[in-house]
Amino acid sequence: MKRLSQILLLSLLMFFSLRIFAQTTEIDTALANSFSLFGPDEALRLDLSFNYKQLIKDKYKDEYQEASLTVYLNDSTPVTETIRIKARGNFRRSYCSFPPLMLNFKQADFHPKDLQDLEKLKLVTLCRNQSSYQQYIFSEYLSYKLYNILTPLSFRVRLVHINLIDLTGKVETQAQYGFLIEEVEDVAARAACFELKPEYVPVSQLDRQQTTLMAVFEYMIGNTDWNISNRHNVRILKPTDPNDTRIYPVPYDFDYSGLVNAYYAIPDPLLGIESVRQRMFVLCRRQEDLFPVITQFIEKEAEIRRVYEKFPLIDERTRREALAYLDEFYKNIRIPSIVKQEMADRCTK
Repeated sequence: MKRLSQILLLSLLMFFSLRIFAQTTEIDTALANSFSLFGPDEALRLDLSFNYKQLIKDKYKDEYQEASLTVYLNDSTPVTETIRIKARGNFRRSYCSFPPLMLNFKQADFHPKDLQDLEKLKLVTLCRNQSSYQQYIFSEYLSYKLYNILTPLSFRVRLVHINLIDLTGKVETQAQYGFLIEEVEDVAARAACFELKPEYVPVSQLDRQQTTLMAVFEYMIGNTDWNISNRHNVRILKPTDPNDTRIYPVPYDFDYSGLVNAYYAIPDPLLGIESVRQRMFVLCRRQEDLFPVITQFIEKEAEIRRVYEKFPLIDERTRREALAYLDEFYKNIRIPSIVKQEMADRCTK
């Protein structure tokens, strides 16, 4: 009788354990399936474990090293996989104490659907361990969000709160904010396009309205660190429909802009401007091209301002200076004579 009771008790325990496991698995599966990498605005929690000193030592090499990445789907549901990482960037690789990273997911097997098909993601990290550099991260992240408002032909970004963990234990864990940048293939897929691989594309062949929009945006944020001809900080997309001959530019990398106003950002001496805060329109466009696009910017003014007004992590000084810089742009584009002098007259110089 005692033996039978023990068997019954064990059976009941196993039944309830399996039921709880099944319910937990069902919840985790639902959570994984609903996870959105680039949807929410709140910071995504990440842990990245790797050999810190080896990464710094090899930062100029185009070689990956293994790392362990933990993604927190919520506060209590982490998923961990082995990925590969390497340093990236030209200037920041040499200037920064810690370089930005390329995350390679090709050998990983994450269960959340939004992570399954990833190949590579750029991770923008804290350049130097100073509060001003954390503000630069926020300002560049918000620059991407501003462009998202203006056009879907733009890179989505996701703010992350990341722990950089040294596998050897010799370097103290660093907690910081950074952001992930969407793969260009996903930008293209959302627009029914593909990336046109590096080849010379004259500006005249690009979609005129989209190119004007991009140029006015770069002018708004005070960025001259881009060039279409040599694909500097610009990707080129072409529709998959063979009957659609339009070609679109998609900009990225805004840390040299006046809106970010990074300490290390200096304009090209050939431009003849003294500071990145000094705007310069670097595209030939007539007034008749500019005014429809300027109208679009004016229609989005309140929404653009709200990006900076509502972002909770930026400090008040940075917020105030950014809004004043944007206000100056909006004041100028409402005055036709200034538009003509500073933008349209570029065609005659």
